[in-house]
Amino acid sequence: CIRDRTKSRIEGVRPVIEAIRSGRRRVFEVELPDERKTPGLRELAELLKERGIAIRTPERRPPGATAGRVVARAEPFPEESFEALLDSVRPRMLVGLDRVTDVGNLGSIARSAEAAGVKGLILEHRHAPPIGPGVLRGSAGAIEHLRVGRTPNLARALDFARSEGLCVVAA
Repeated sequence: CIRDRTKSRIEGVRPVIEAIRSGRRRVFEVELPDERKTPGLRELAELLKERGIAIRTPERRPPGATAGRVVARAEPFPEESFEALLDSVRPRMLVGLDRVTDVGNLGSIARSAEAAGVKGLILEHRHAPPIGPGVLRGSAGAIEHLRVGRTPNLARALDFARSEGLCVVAA
């Protein structure tokens, strides 16, 4: 198991596929089961072959352990400052999340936002989870196609966005 801090884990077939497709971060290797019975596993195997990404066969697991897991080692998820996100996203349709701390909820919101054409998410530094395996699974990889900007204070960030000409809608 790789414990290098310069690499992160992506778990699940769809999140790994979307990380590779987005091209925003390098995927170093993927642990892929020998049996590729599902369409998703076959699609992933083809994509790995096409992109020249190393495939690793999982080590033997003890009886009862989860078999057939897909785990990738990749560069860390690229987060940026809110200001950088605001400067470069066109059209500027962003979603600000206030104190969404559950990784599954953050993933679900990211999935819906990406489907709606949103270009990025605004998260607070302290009141939002890091973008890790749980968020990636919850978003089914959709967050790989969104930019994520962090800010120390969401209310001030939204005020600044309004002063920059963005329409801010709260729900």
